[in-house]
Amino acid sequence: MNMDQLNRLPEVTDELLSGLKADESLKHRILVSAAETPVKKRFSAKTVIALCSLSLLLVLLCVLVSKIPSWTGSSPEIQNIPAGGTKVVSTENMQEVADQASGLPAEENGAD
Repeated sequence: MNMDQLNRLPEVTDELLSGLKADESLKHRILVSAAETPVKKRFSAKTVIALCSLSLLLVLLCVLVSKIPSWTGSSPEIQNIPAGGTKVVSTENMQEVADQASGLPAEENGAD
């Protein structure tokens, strides 16, 4: 602030506060306002939309994480080559390969 602005300070304050009168009605309005219980603020639409978006994002993240096999506890499929064999065998058809190796048809061993 420079000196010119400080010299004009009484004029500016008179302009801004010209309608203000410190009387009993002003005191009463101040006391009534202070005694009133504050109104609880409601959530704005932006806040609700943001919270819903965050919730949806968290749900999608949980679904995607559950699809990752290493985090859900399931182990990857192990592929084997039987002794003396050249065919890669998965754990799903291990019984079939064992039946073929023994030379017995699948029906005699009880497999379907």
